Amino acid sequence: MNGVNIATMNVYAPCSNSEKFTLWRYIEQIKSNKNCTIWCVLRDFNSVRFECERSGIRKELTYKTKMDKFNDFIQNYELLDIPVVERKYTWYHPNGMAKSRIDRILVSEEWLQLWPDSKQFIISRLVSDHCVIVVKNSVDWGQNHLEPLICGNR
Repeated sequence: MNGVNIATMNVYAPCSNSEKFTLWRYIEQIKSNKNCTIWCVLRDFNSVRFECERSGIRKELTYKTKMDKFNDFIQNYELLDIPVVERKYTWYHPNGMAKSRIDRILVSEEWLQLWPDSKQFIISRLVSDHCVIVVKNSVDWGQNHLEPLICGNR
């Protein structure tokens, strides 16, 4: 797009909560220092937003607090979690017993003003324990039957 600045940030968040919170503050610093309103922050956040985004994983006592902090990060930095279609999980333990949605694509409101039909498609994993995520924004007549995945409907 001519004359439009778009910032894309690929994230690989640490597992440690304190390091994760430090990363989120760093993202905020970068975001506030850039002269850009169209943002896409994506990939491995090592966090889930909702309990239904995990299966087969023991939930510790601080689990709800961690989800709240991740949701606060998304809200405070004015990011939006665009709809997911087809699959539900993005990470699988090698034995297949545990899985979660720790990878995602977050965008700014301005992104959605340009591409209002953006959706996340989770592609089958081949070699990695993480699935590839693709964002699509176009009328794809072959995909119109797909509804955004809501927790609990699969």
